Amino acid sequence: NVLFPEELDDRAVRCDWLCLLQTIEHVDKPVAFLERAIHQLSPRFLVMRAPCFESLLGYTTDPLSWPPHHATAWSERAFQTLSQILNYRVTRVSYSPMSFSGVRQRLVRESSGKIAGIPDIAGNWRGRLTFHAAQLWGRHWARRGHSIFVVLKR
Repeated sequence: NVLFPEELDDRAVRCDWLCLLQTIEHVDKPVAFLERAIHQLSPRFLVMRAPCFESLLGYTTDPLSWPPHHATAWSERAFQTLSQILNYRVTRVSYSPMSFSGVRQRLVRESSGKIAGIPDIAGNWRGRLTFHAAQLWGRHWARRGHSIFVVLKR
C-alpha cells in the first residue's frame, strides 16, 4: 500500500520503505521531521533523493539552489551523518550523471558565464577536453550531476 501524508492519522502504521524524493532539502529541521516519521511509520528503509551540493549546485549562484527555496544542502557526508543520528546505515549512494552539455547549461545561466572554482568550459573542443579531463581527475562538479540518491537501512 502507498500512503500519502494526509492519509495518515495518529495511529502507528508500519511500513518497510519511506521514500522522500526531492523533499528533504525543503525541510528546515530534517532530523526532527524524520524522527517523527520514523516513530510513526517504523520504516526499515529510508530512500531519499535530493539536490547534491557536491555537484555544480554547490558552486552556482542559481537562486533556486539556495535558501529560502532549499532549506538544507545535501552531500554523501550529510547523509552519512543523518544516518548515524537516526540509527540507520547508508547502504547505497549514487549520483545522477553529469554531462558536458549539463555543465554548459549551468554556465549559460550564470550572469558572468563562469562559476567560481570551476575552470573555463568553453562550448568548443577545448572546453569538452577540459570537462573530460576534470572527470578523469575525479572532480566532483564534473562527475556528479544534479541529484544524490541514498538508501538507509535499519
